[in-house]
Amino acid sequence: LGDGSGNTTRIGDTGSAGGGSGVLTQTGGNFFMNSGEMRIGNNNNGGGNGLYDISGGTFSTTGGRDGGLQPFGNVMINRNKVPSSGNTSLAELRISGTATVNLGDSDTGGAALGFGTGIGASASSILSITGSQAVINIDSIQMVNQLYGVADDTNRIKLSFDETGISLINLTGNFVYNGVDSASAILAQGLLDVDYTGAPLAGGTFFDVMVGDAILWDPSFGLDPADASAGWSLSLLGDHAIGGGSDTLRLTFGSVPEPGSALLLGLGGVLLARRRRV
Repeated sequence: LGDGSGNTTRIGDTGSAGGGSGVLTQTGGNFFMNSGEMRIGNNNNGGGNGLYDISGGTFSTTGGRDGGLQPFGNVMINRNKVPSSGNTSLAELRISGTATVNLGDSDTGGAALGFGTGIGASASSILSITGSQAVINIDSIQMVNQLYGVADDTNRIKLSFDETGISLINLTGNFVYNGVDSASAILAQGLLDVDYTGAPLAGGTFFDVMVGDAILWDPSFGLDPADASAGWSLSLLGDHAIGGGSDTLRLTFGSVPEPGSALLLGLGGVLLARRRRV
């Protein structure tokens, strides 16, 4: 854990050696980072399996464009952008219990939480959230990478919850793209996976998953087909404009979103077209 080179913290990522495996478990206390980058897993040179499992205490990064962590992801899940199909890297940030996760803005660009390139289910970038008691504040999330459009890239958001609800992801800022504030989150290249364990739900019951200034949802991201068959649907509410207010990603049981409530955007030109309102 940690390598002293560029203040990079590695969990299951041995860099050029490859083949690393590591688990960081936090049940309490404070873990604070103010420089470098956290890399959970690495799909390169043999792969690297990493898990950061926090169920209590606080994990925080300072961020800040005038001296925060590294650009292009304060925290990177499955960092490598050029994976090998022979590698089997699984990288996961798992949040549960009464944990508090505060991920600040990155230094000069990128997002507070980045998802790297996966190779299907055997080499995935996973954000898991269990229960309704965790506090999650993330400046920005970016699932897009340089291999955008490759069908077997797999990013996953896994939600395990009951009728008491989901720990909401609060998106507190916007990441920078080409020097301009962009979305608070881009959801692409993957699935949202639902594990509901509670009492039977009435049709139309909904749970909010994330709230932020501008959430962009690409057609390459969607609900797991098995969950759609079980009666779940996913919708995106709001005006989706930078500086336009809050967007909400909502999970609903037993009803289909009204036409137009789910915004599906091709990413070509979307980032460049988005600008902060004055």
